[in-house]
Amino acid sequence: MAWRLAYARASHVAAAAHPDEMTPSNSLAGNCNQCSWHVQCDDDSGERKAVHAAAREAFWAERDATTCWSVPMGRDEYMMPWLGLRESGLSEAIARARQRGRTVLLVDNSAHKVIDTFYQHRCAQVIEAKKMVMDVSTGARSHQAVMDEARAKLVNAMRYGHTMYFRLSNTACPFSNKFSSPTQLPLALFDQQVVADLFDRYCAEDSNLFGADHALAQVLLESDTEDGIFRPRRGFEVVLCTHFGLDDYEHFLARCLPMNKLQAIRPVSSNGGNHPTAGMEMDSLQVVDDEWRGRNYWTGEYLIQEMRVYDDDGEPSMDLVWVVLQKGPWKLQSGAFI
Repeated sequence: MAWRLAYARASHVAAAAHPDEMTPSNSLAGNCNQCSWHVQCDDDSGERKAVHAAAREAFWAERDATTCWSVPMGRDEYMMPWLGLRESGLSEAIARARQRGRTVLLVDNSAHKVIDTFYQHRCAQVIEAKKMVMDVSTGARSHQAVMDEARAKLVNAMRYGHTMYFRLSNTACPFSNKFSSPTQLPLALFDQQVVADLFDRYCAEDSNLFGADHALAQVLLESDTEDGIFRPRRGFEVVLCTHFGLDDYEHFLARCLPMNKLQAIRPVSSNGGNHPTAGMEMDSLQVVDDEWRGRNYWTGEYLIQEMRVYDDDGEPSMDLVWVVLQKGPWKLQSGAFI
């Protein structure tokens, strides 16, 4: 079965990120500066992967050019059509940040604070940064008591393979000095490479973190061990979340955290691939052909095409195929994007 896509004029097509590799031999051809781009394929799975790979590369290239990555929180086939059934935009962004040796800083100033809710329903040891600051400043608890509690949560997170979740709220908690300690809450905890080193060196049966030459070993007491042995469990991770907005978080957190060790990620609403995201600036253009039918969406950043392929009998022969074009500018004029 063969299928074709026809596009209105665009400045650059994600599927043409490597036009030299897209030769007639593999059934991909086109010119990103011309009015149309065609994909002809006999093996839809292989060509779909090629299109998705190019779209993925274009998607992350744009985000790598920014300080804070904006990604769908869930599985959004409009923005990230390559995601698998059990994958989400947020999970891919977190994995990508960690591959680069960065600790995740989630930026969520949404009305319902969905990130906090998400992690509250997971196995997480939650550090309430705002409460730490308020308790010490008001005298509700001593600084020693606050730090002892943080140490206990860190030990439990390592022991049980839980998330160490720092709920920063709208507070600039000074972890860089006042609320960090080598023996209670090490600043090295915010270094993903230090956390990754735990799994490389101290998860095997013959290993022992207690007394080892590792930044996180200093928080352990003998009472935390089992016969003098402590091994962290895989699954342990560090995640921070701030309620400051995109324009504010760097200003407020710059002196409180090692920002050069963090990767800011801003989760946005996901549409699950069923409809445009709420608040999306959208024009639509219905496209009908004897072989495929679809709709073009203008999101303000992307031109996105939804389509379903039909066979000679008029029956659907391929499920939705998504192709995301890189950032505009485009505009809708006289029934076509130009």
